[in-house]
Amino acid sequence: MRKFIDDYFVTDTGDVYSTKYGKLKKLKYYINSKGYIMYRLCVKGKVKQYSAHHLVYYCYVSTFDTKDGLVIDHIDGNKKNNTPENLRRVTNRVNCNNPNTKVYGRTPSNKLNLDVDYIKSQVRLGRSFNSLARELGCSRGTIKNRVYGEVV
Repeated sequence: MRKFIDDYFVTDTGDVYSTKYGKLKKLKYYINSKGYIMYRLCVKGKVKQYSAHHLVYYCYVSTFDTKDGLVIDHIDGNKKNNTPENLRRVTNRVNCNNPNTKVYGRTPSNKLNLDVDYIKSQVRLGRSFNSLARELGCSRGTIKNRVYGEVV
């Protein structure tokens, strides 16, 4: 277990502990909408949200600054595997090209087998891009691109 900041300590698996009230207490986490394990920590009197993989990388691999444009990638694609060996700093493009990666819980658009004729007919019937995206498990932008012929 390594110290993060103030009274917070992080294990190499991403668990966070606090010694704020004189004893070691494991903090509860939540899963955000993108599937990452998150913690709310009080730093300098303000509550801030930190992802477990950022905390592990910071404490066990290297300190970093997000201003350089790099992101922390889960090598195996499992957002709950926050061990230091599974984390690396890469560009966003490299992160999105992981074979196991799903973008916001959806299949990447280049791996989708969508029927363009069906999409166009549904749009002509008045269906919205959003409702088609939900039905087909992709983004609104992917539907829009199929309709306007930008990606086939």
